[in-house]
Amino acid sequence: MTKQARNPDLVWQELNQDTLQPESAKAYRAYKAKYAEAKALKTTFEECMIKAAELPATHTLRFGYNFGKLSVAVDKATTSSGASKKAISFADLMKAA
Repeated sequence: MTKQARNPDLVWQELNQDTLQPESAKAYRAYKAKYAEAKALKTTFEECMIKAAELPATHTLRFGYNFGKLSVAVDKATTSSGASKKAISFADLMKAA
């Protein structure tokens, strides 16, 4: 299978999974279960690699998996609050009140 260029004119729509035919729904659930398992294994692998690297707390490893090849790079560690860029702090909210 050859890689095709992305078509910027495509219109993507979320599909209601409850409307899938039973055979398709079963196959999709099986796919999602294996995806969740693979994601957990990937996280475990990356955590093991980061621990083995023994980098200072200011740095971490970043991983790439393009074309089935494992790539790794040392990067500055970042902390993420998990909040969106639009989110404001509680203190700023209280100032505005």
